[in-house]
Amino acid sequence: MPDAQITAEKLFGVLHNFGWEEGDYSAPKPLVLRKAGKTQHFLTATLHPMQTPLVVVAIARQEALGRYQDFYQKYLDMDFGLRLLLDHVQQEVFAPYLLCVDGQRAYLYDVDREECLIYCEDTREQAERLFPHFDRKKMQRETLEQLPRRTDDLLGRELCEWVKLWSAELGSKTGESRDAMARFFEKLLLLRYFSQLFGRRIPLSKFRRFLDAPERLAQRKRLPDAQRFLTTFLDTLATKHHVQFCQLGSEEKSFLRRSAGLDRKLNEMLLQFNLLSREKFTVEVFMQAYADLSAKLKSWKARYTTRDIRLKDYMVQEEVLVYKPLTIALDDVGYAWMLRLFEEVVEYWMDYNRRVEAMIERGEPQVLQLDFFHPLPKMLTTSGTIQNVVAFTLETSFRVQAQHTWQKDICRFLLSAKALEICRRYKMSLTPLVRLDQIFQS
Repeated sequence: MPDAQITAEKLFGVLHNFGWEEGDYSAPKPLVLRKAGKTQHFLTATLHPMQTPLVVVAIARQEALGRYQDFYQKYLDMDFGLRLLLDHVQQEVFAPYLLCVDGQRAYLYDVDREECLIYCEDTREQAERLFPHFDRKKMQRETLEQLPRRTDDLLGRELCEWVKLWSAELGSKTGESRDAMARFFEKLLLLRYFSQLFGRRIPLSKFRRFLDAPERLAQRKRLPDAQRFLTTFLDTLATKHHVQFCQLGSEEKSFLRRSAGLDRKLNEMLLQFNLLSREKFTVEVFMQAYADLSAKLKSWKARYTTRDIRLKDYMVQEEVLVYKPLTIALDDVGYAWMLRLFEEVVEYWMDYNRRVEAMIERGEPQVLQLDFFHPLPKMLTTSGTIQNVVAFTLETSFRVQAQHTWQKDICRFLLSAKALEICRRYKMSLTPLVRLDQIFQS
């Protein structure tokens, strides 16, 4: 790669002008990445001020990098080559930033968010917009951390537009309704979110089997069975991991049956699915993607007009006996405030468990008041603690009033995602989300 070597010499010459010495970075070494029969060649080095890897520099051959506009207009966050590089850095180097350059174009990525922070079309833009952030002295003040990131609202809108594009593409070819396509893509988003949170159960690598160069995908005669993949893993999430929301309904099953002759299109969709950044798969982004402006404004109003959330104002209970669950009307408060109150109730029961455990440690007996009209919940341990606070909250302490079927679908989706996130954050055992519809019971 003589042209890449020339680019490397020019690049490190520029970095030298910005105060970088040879001891601040490793010598460029060849890197070969192979995927789906295609080989990508780079020279790579690592910038490591303070002896800690900060930026992986990947130098491609002359004009090998694609244009940002080509994938951005499809609401994607990277192309095939950048996906391979990001995977390599995440799995092998563990540096927070990736700088990828060829003779003209340059990309700077936040590796953890998989977000492009700066794109330059030519060397003039690099001199004006990129390299000033690589001043060696400024690096000591974490200047790259100060670069703006996209907001959850913007990420949500991009994710929503990508879903709309593929819902229209696949729905029009199978004759399925918009509602059926919406439910299918909600399940697909939750499947990847689950994979990001609990990778050992459904590894993210399962999606990578559909990662291919677009030009090669169009020519391949044999393709991975996308229909079987989707059916298998959604069913695995619903049955083995008890996420009821991902159980395929009759309309989604009908869509997958009708898509049997569209395997190339399904493969293309799943290829692009790999090119969406992991930062788009969070509860906050899902909420922005699926809440309309009215729901967002209602949640905003509830947040700024509520000084303190006192659950006693919402929920009537005596120890673990819940006489009146917290009930919200979705038309009044929106999805964001719904999730906020749900988490408040979960944390209330977590605090209850901590109090009971502290009493046990002090040797104080835990006496539960009996109520002949309200038997004790089944989810109590022999010591009196709640076995699974998320499931307990959904079954006994939280109710949602929703007027429309589509509102209930979004509630199920967001609450499933939120429950999974809480389990991951607090290192709880995975909650069986098999009785989610109880939240709609009055």
